[in-house]
Amino acid sequence: MRTRLPLALASAMVVLMAAAFFSPRLAGAYGSGVNRGLQIFGAFAAVPAVVGLIRLHSARIARKHSSALYSAVMLAALFATVGLGIADAKFGGPRFMWVYRNIYGPLQQSVFAFLAFFIASAAYRAFRARTMEATVLLVAAVVVLLGNAVVSLPGPGGASAEGWLLSVPAMAMQRGIGFGVALGIMAQSVRILMGLERRFVGRG
Repeated sequence: MRTRLPLALASAMVVLMAAAFFSPRLAGAYGSGVNRGLQIFGAFAAVPAVVGLIRLHSARIARKHSSALYSAVMLAALFATVGLGIADAKFGGPRFMWVYRNIYGPLQQSVFAFLAFFIASAAYRAFRARTMEATVLLVAAVVVLLGNAVVSLPGPGGASAEGWLLSVPAMAMQRGIGFGVALGIMAQSVRILMGLERRFVGRG
């Protein structure tokens, strides 16, 4: 049962989603139902994730781990945010959105600002013209950076050089990677539906 039930659920969801996607008649009938089902499954999946997160950080606080302070801050923020969301849903008010705009938003922007320095350091180490591939990458990166920040360089067909790089070679590579990912997903889905892939249910 532990193996067959997940396989049956996965097979049913794949069949319903495929029918709703490829059949215009079934799209209206099953599309909204599938979306609601995915939302319900996502809500149920979030419960064990939150419980595991609380248990992990509570154990760190109990053991007085070196990161116990950060765990306490995380748990306090979690319970405060959930409490504000429930209070706003029941009584109304902008408290949850105020926290989102004035606390979460600035914190997220600060993290991205720190990431910019790490990306610059990694780019300095990676963009060294030691090989032909690194030289091409360096030239393309310089052209795109100059086009977005300082001056736009002329490119083929009257377009800008950075626009041509992003819309022709970069787009071609992205589509190739997308095709590869899609084929991998299809192959993995077939293995799961045929019962050949059992690692996700705890069996090698």
